[in-house]
Amino acid sequence: MDSSTVQKIRRSSVTQQVFGDLKRRILVDGEFTAGDKLPSEHQLAQLYGVSRNSVRSALQRLSNMGIVEIRVGEGSFVRELSFSNLTDLGDVLAARDTIGADLHEFRTDMERSCVRLAVVRATPEQLVRLRRCGELLCEAAARGDLDEFVQRDYDFHYQLSLCTNNKLYEMMYASIQSLFLKCIRENISTFIQETETGQLTSARNHMRLVDALDRKDTQKAVGLLTLILAPSALKHPTEQS
Repeated sequence: MDSSTVQKIRRSSVTQQVFGDLKRRILVDGEFTAGDKLPSEHQLAQLYGVSRNSVRSALQRLSNMGIVEIRVGEGSFVRELSFSNLTDLGDVLAARDTIGADLHEFRTDMERSCVRLAVVRATPEQLVRLRRCGELLCEAAARGDLDEFVQRDYDFHYQLSLCTNNKLYEMMYASIQSLFLKCIRENISTFIQETETGQLTSARNHMRLVDALDRKDTQKAVGLLTLILAPSALKHPTEQS
């Protein structure tokens, strides 16, 4: 770890800043990889210009997330990242640019399953709530508020997962919220690049999806979902020519 690349921490929330910088160096920059030993608490405190207590708290947060392993008397080591040891998988993977194609593929397959289950399992009350999510999405689109639109879009698809009445779909959608928010933002940004009315077009397709679910029209519902998710031109690396 080169001291010339480390900026001294001068503002409040020093633990958060040390934590964020170390997480970036591990997850994004690849400066430290699985098995690598991090600098000692004393060395990190000197590099960042903070107390050892702040460094210790930052390392403990990384440990709680499953990113590092703290070995008493030995130091802190970067862990092999996996589903089994990461407690905040969405935030971890969302930091990686290379996850895009995998994420789009995973989300598409998952939501198609949600739609097919929602056609036969969604209760009238759940569809009313889903329609309300769609209305709020339309309102955000009319205002042109991208940040609100992304959040309302996520809320809609989370409610769609509830319409499956399968707790695992609900838990999956909630546990990797950061990933889905990233995917939604990429999709709608592509829509906006293609047409100035991209947000409104997407929002209206969401409302049409609710109508199809209400009519129990599986084919139409899956088709509309494809329109909603399709703007991303991402292609899985193994499929590229």
